[in-house]
Amino acid sequence: MKANMKVSGFPKVKAALRNIADRVPKNAARTMRRSAEIILEEAKLNTPRDWGSLEEAIKMREGRGPRGRLEIDIYVDGAQPVLGRYSLVTVDQYAWIIHENYDHLVESKTWKPGKETVKKMLQNPGRHIGSFFLTRAVDEERPRLMKKMIQAVAGVIQEEGMA
Repeated sequence: MKANMKVSGFPKVKAALRNIADRVPKNAARTMRRSAEIILEEAKLNTPRDWGSLEEAIKMREGRGPRGRLEIDIYVDGAQPVLGRYSLVTVDQYAWIIHENYDHLVESKTWKPGKETVKKMLQNPGRHIGSFFLTRAVDEERPRLMKKMIQAVAGVIQEEGMA
């Protein structure tokens, strides 16, 4: 017995898949940019403030990596000098000290939060202002970013009538 089978609608499916392939990177890039802006703002909010040099040095840079993939970096632009507690250091050195050791230095009473940091803590109750300011911002946003990326792709697929 021979079965006759005819596939129809393939050109429509092919066109929809092409549209999805074109639109997903745009939606994903927009989603990545929004999350990067959230991480940037959260990192600045998590940062102790003495003179504001460290907060001002936290920046976002967008570029293209291999095969044109979008890459967004949140980094400390630390080449300029800043007055540290006891000597002139670069923002990179200061950022490392604060990021890795601030809480320990405060707990050991080697340092105490400055007036501006205390003021910031009072303005942001419940927020941990101290060590790992950048790492914590990334860790907090990562699960939301993953969920948003899946939603961005699923939304395009749904709009194309493929779901």
